[in-house]
Amino acid sequence: MKTRKILSALLAAAMTCAMCLSAGAADVSPCIYDLEKESTHKTVSAGSYSYDCYTTLYYGNASKGCLWAVEKNKKDAQAALKTYLYENDNLVEEAGWSTSSSYIHLLDTKKRAVSGDIRVEGDYRFYHDNGDYTSGSAPVVRYSTSRSAAERMAVTSYPTNAKGETYGSYLDRNTVGQAPDLIAAMGENGVEGYIRLNDIAPELFTLEEIRQYQAQVDANPVIPLYDLNGKVIGSFVRGTTQDHSNPDPVVVQKLDEMTGGKSADFLPSAQPIPVKHDYPTTANGETYGSYGDRDKYGYPPQLIAVIGDNDRSGYVRLSDFRAANRPANVVWDVYDLKGNVIDTFSH
Repeated sequence: MKTRKILSALLAAAMTCAMCLSAGAADVSPCIYDLEKESTHKTVSAGSYSYDCYTTLYYGNASKGCLWAVEKNKKDAQAALKTYLYENDNLVEEAGWSTSSSYIHLLDTKKRAVSGDIRVEGDYRFYHDNGDYTSGSAPVVRYSTSRSAAERMAVTSYPTNAKGETYGSYLDRNTVGQAPDLIAAMGENGVEGYIRLNDIAPELFTLEEIRQYQAQVDANPVIPLYDLNGKVIGSFVRGTTQDHSNPDPVVVQKLDEMTGGKSADFLPSAQPIPVKHDYPTTANGETYGSYGDRDKYGYPPQLIAVIGDNDRSGYVRLSDFRAANRPANVVWDVYDLKGNVIDTFSH
């Protein structure tokens, strides 16, 4: 009889949990996640707008992170967000750039089984009415599954590999002052290695550039995972535009609490905003053309037309052209439209 009662109780609990997983926004049970932890809040001024910016970790058998940015005066404005989930300093999930124009902006990562030292953070771009923007990183929220875990020491410089490339965690870009060339990441099948900065976080400025980049990621999300010697040891899947037609109940519940039950008006669109096609594109979806057309179209092409050192016509990459830490007298590769190196371009 006692065993039967225990089995009955377990069955009832299982049914309750199953019901809460399929319930709507009005009936969200805490059994979905074991823990919900929020970061400190950061006020960000952007032109005539003021944002409350923070991150949330939802921890359980499958965990995820979410970046929130709420305009304090409920004024609609343009913003772009990107969210990251880390395990022991390794980037394990990123939610690709998402743009929106309401007063509540949010972006959550996909769910992932993680353990050890877990962190969530994100990047934001808040656009002013004149087209300028304020950018930065959202506060980090941390949770450790180990009681003996020590606080992480601040990093102020990166080590370098034999090629002179810096490597380390993307978490340290703010304390160091820039991101490393090689970012510590966990790729598919749990393989640990490094992804290249230009593959995961190229310099982008306008909303249109962000949309162009994200469209390219959606078409080709997989990038190489390297060891420190530059050998390909696996692959990493970048964050694609998410389908929010079936949103996470915990996100819906929070939005309903913030908006008086109007969460549907603030969830990110299931479809990306169409990108402009002022420039022609390659087979890989990269735009190409003259850098001089950036004012006419509002954004530059990803491949910039140049004449190489040996008078070959080709293209240099925008990410190389804009690199903030490029050395003096740098020499860039010149590519054809198929991605083959055909010349060099001395700066």
